[in-house]
Amino acid sequence: MGLLLMVVSFFLALVVTAMAYVEYKTTSDRIFMFLADAFAFFAVVHLATILSVGKLVGDFPIIGIQIIAYLVIIFGIYHQSKIYKIIK
Repeated sequence: MGLLLMVVSFFLALVVTAMAYVEYKTTSDRIFMFLADAFAFFAVVHLATILSVGKLVGDFPIIGIQIIAYLVIIFGIYHQSKIYKIIK
């Protein structure tokens, strides 16, 4: 991917992280905490790609971070769906 795309993706991930964190602090709805955490991981992956960290440590740690981010989102959706099933 191009450097410009990675830089834009990094800043967008930071914006989503900040917005989700503020919303979590405002509403205490945990789905926003999960989103903030996941997008923070995505921001780390984008920054590592921009800085070419993969050349130093290999791609597996970066792939691992991205997998963790997706697992956080999956867990957040699962957690949120359980809450709504309990409420109904």
